Amino acid sequence: MMAERHYSEAYQLVRTFDDERKLQDVCRNAAEYYLSLKDFEKAYLYAAAAPRPFEHEIMDAFTEHFIAQERYEEAYRFLKEQNGYDEALQRVCAAAVTACLADANYEKALFYASGAPESLEMLVFDHASERLVQDGTINQNSLSTLLKMTDADKFDERILQTLNSLEDPSTAFSLAVRLK
Repeated sequence: MMAERHYSEAYQLVRTFDDERKLQDVCRNAAEYYLSLKDFEKAYLYAAAAPRPFEHEIMDAFTEHFIAQERYEEAYRFLKEQNGYDEALQRVCAAAVTACLADANYEKALFYASGAPESLEMLVFDHASERLVQDGTINQNSLSTLLKMTDADKFDERILQTLNSLEDPSTAFSLAVRLK
């Protein structure tokens, strides 16, 4: 509480003297202090209030912190509400998609993939199509995912090859029709 008041008072004092260099220093020190406490909101406020704003640095620290802790949903929701942080949002979505695919949670992977600034849906598509047929049987989880992604540009030769490898041609044909 003391440090919080210290930075707030220092900010107000330096601001009244219109000393840009000192104000930048106060904002940098306050942001670093709040980063050390993992209080990203206050760190961001000081970073944005600086004469030469450095809020992208705070967003990078925020992103790395939440990715390291695998708190994708929290980071995703926060970054979706912000403007101008597409790179950070893309990193969170990519990490979330990778984690969801590792758990074969295609629905959640699709959620993050479609919410990324640059779509990651082909990553999910490739993963699901590679696992469509396992030990000669249809993986229902993969099939369900592929059925949700029925755009013609995503229907790829690899799925046809996978379906052709099925021993039962009628199953392969019915699946091809459903996917197309």
